[in-house]
Amino acid sequence: DLMVEKNKYKTSHVEATSIAESIAHCGDLALDGVLNHKFDFERDDWASVKEEVLLAAGLIHRYAAQRLYPVYRFFHKSFQEYTAARRLCQLLISGNEADRKS
Repeated sequence: DLMVEKNKYKTSHVEATSIAESIAHCGDLALDGVLNHKFDFERDDWASVKEEVLLAAGLIHRYAAQRLYPVYRFFHKSFQEYTAARRLCQLLISGNEADRKS
């Protein structure tokens, strides 16, 4: 949340709900990636979120040089692990039963 607030001027046109959904989806991808030892993601993995929010926050980077399709990675493996742990914590304390099962 700190990185999103710090770079809010870059995403001022994006609704707050879209930002929250993007970060939650980022957490889901981070968690799946950590559990499956996946550290490179494709554009399709981010299809349901506002990519610019995550890029502006510095959570992910797009690597497109000399590639037909860009690859997305977390800034560092520890960022992915932190984002995954934070999402896992949110899921565990969530009052929504569907969140706990996913």
